[in-house]
Parts: sequence; structure tokens; C-alpha cells
Amino acid sequence: AMNLAWENRAVAPWAAAGSRAILTLNRLGRNDEARRLLAQLENQLDKAHFVTEAQERLEASGHLLLRRMIFMRYDGRAAEAAQRAQRLIEQMLALPQTDRHLLATLYTDQATMFWAADVYETAVTALQQAIAIYADLGDQYLETATRGNLGIVYWSMSRLNDAEEAIRESLQMAETFNARWRMMNEMGNLCAISFSRGTLAQALNYTERHLALAQEADDAAEIDRANGNRAMALLYLGNFATALPLLEESIARLQSLGLQLQLAESYIFLSYCLDGLGRRAEAETAVAQAMEIAEKLDSPALQGLILRCRAHFAAPTEAIDLMEQALTQARQYGRKLEEGRCLLRLAVLSSGRQRDKLWAEGAAIMNEIGAEAWLDGRSPENPPTVALIL
Repeated sequence: AMNLAWENRAVAPWAAAGSRAILTLNRLGRNDEARRLLAQLENQLDKAHFVTEAQERLEASGHLLLRRMIFMRYDGRAAEAAQRAQRLIEQMLALPQTDRHLLATLYTDQATMFWAADVYETAVTALQQAIAIYADLGDQYLETATRGNLGIVYWSMSRLNDAEEAIRESLQMAETFNARWRMMNEMGNLCAISFSRGTLAQALNYTERHLALAQEADDAAEIDRANGNRAMALLYLGNFATALPLLEESIARLQSLGLQLQLAESYIFLSYCLDGLGRRAEAETAVAQAMEIAEKLDSPALQGLILRCRAHFAAPTEAIDLMEQALTQARQYGRKLEEGRCLLRLAVLSSGRQRDKLWAEGAAIMNEIGAEAWLDGRSPENPPTVALIL
């Protein structure tokens, strides 16, 4: 398809075919090949001086930018990717006519970049733009699927009920159309929501279904995500010995895929697992590895996770300081679940009336957002320790 389109100097279809090839390589975990092909196509388009129509060149650039954003996110440049998308979107909107499906897809992927950079309200706005375009085009499937993307942003904002409603709506539509990738993705998203709520049996159920669909599709990234979720469930349940090999396998896979953000998160999970097995020195080394990666990334959510984990290993006075930093950051970015976790952890580190006050504040937030299951049978003397970190 690429060769045929290029021979006929149809660069927008050529770029669309190339974009699909790059995405396929990405989903198969062959990211080095995907990056090389993307660089080749970008260079080829740049030298295609026969393209004189602004619309055709912009649309070709849009198809390739969709894939460039993937790797910019992997490299910790999500905010920069979102701005690049914004410039291209503005140029496309200035044209008399343009490919509106492509425009909606650019809004959707731009929202992913804003979400990865923890800029949630802007991500919501971009997704609403995409949803409006799909609705206007009468594309019911993509309209509903994009509402599923909106759901994962709501999840990050701790709007768990709104998130679950949107994702279930997307899943139902995917089942109607037998859209296997979307079904797989939404199973993973429902697992994430279940973790946030503290409903671990439900999370494990979603994880098994997610993994089966990912293996059926041979989707490397989703297989790793599902295995990572299973390891998380085992960590939450305190089954450290079973979780350890899964985490080690996941870390090796993430290194080969070049997924730096997820790699840093996995080192944090590994640190808690190793500590649970009594391997404190190795656990602290894993934290240091996560911190080294995080220095190169622009992710407030990751920084908050690292602060909470460091507090776990610190002496009480330092732990309080680290948790107060994490609390300030959680409030700054509107992450209610993390705010609740920080308050509960600070309660555990405090005493007397201050302990009771902080625990009550944290518990109120967990109840407000639908994460009260974490507190069943718990108290400052018997806290859900791992839930306050991860």
C-alpha cells in the first residue's frame, strides 16, 4: 500500500499506511524497527518536494505525528508531544477542508500526551473535541471508544464512578463490534479502577481476562501491562514470593521495549516486593534505579509515587517530610486518591489527636471517591500499608 501510494504521489494515504505499519511494529514490541521506519518516512516526506498542496502535506504529517508521539511519550517528552500536536491541529483547522477523522484522532492522541503529563483538564477538553467530531460524523464506535479514553483520564482524576461508567460503555460497544483490541484495553482499564477502589478479587478477574485477550492478539505492550497488573495484585495481597519473578520478567521486558515511565514504576513495585521478602538493601537499590530514570522524565505522578516509596524506607522524621511533599503535589495536580493515601500514611506516622484528625481526613476522601474498600477493618494501628504507597 505504501509503495503504490508513493508511486502515485498520494502522500497522505502513503503516510497513513506507514503509520499503520509503525503502530503494528510497536504493538509487537519491535520498537527499534518502528523508530527506524518512522525516521525514514519523516525524512522521505520532508524531501518530497512534489507535494505542493498544504492539505495533503499536513495530513501526511499528521499520520506520522501520531506515531512520533508514542515515542516522545516513551522518552519522557509527553508535554512537548502535546504541543506539537496542537500546532498541527491549528494548521489543519485553518484549511478550507481537512480529514476530520484524522483531526479527531490527533485530538485523541494529544489527550493521551496531556494525560501522560498529568494535565488532566486539558486532556478532557481534547477528548471532548474528538468525541464531538466523531458524533458529527456519525461514527458511533469511535465516539464511544473515545469516551473510554475519557474514562481513564477520569480515573487519574480519582473520579472513579465516572471512569467506570465511561469504560464500561466503551467495553459494551467493543463487544458489540467484536473489537478485540478495545475489549482488551478496557479490561486492563477496569483492572486499574478496581485497584484504586481496593476490590482486589475483581481486579484479579479483570487481569486474567485482559491477559488472555492480549496473548490472543500477541500485543507485547498489553501482555506486559496485564502481567504487571497481576504482579500488583499479588503485592497488594502480600504474596511477595509469587510476585517477584513476575516483576523481574516485566522489568526485563520493559527495558527491551524502551518504556521508561513504566520501567521506573516497576522498580518501585520491585522495591516494595524485595522489602517484603526481607531483602532491604536490594529494595533500596531498586528505589535508586527508579529515581535515576525519573530524573529524565516529566511525570509528577511518578515523582509522587517515588516520594511515597522513599517515605516507606525512611526514618519517621524524614518520612513525614517526604509524605508532606507528596501530599502537596497530589493536591497541586488534583489527584484525590494520592491525597487520601498521603493523609492516611501521615496519620500512621503521627500520634494523638493529630493521628485521629489525619486518618479521618484521609478516610473521608477515600469514601468520597469510592475507594473505601481499602479501609475495611483498618485503622492507624493496622493500616493497608502497600495501598498507601502504590
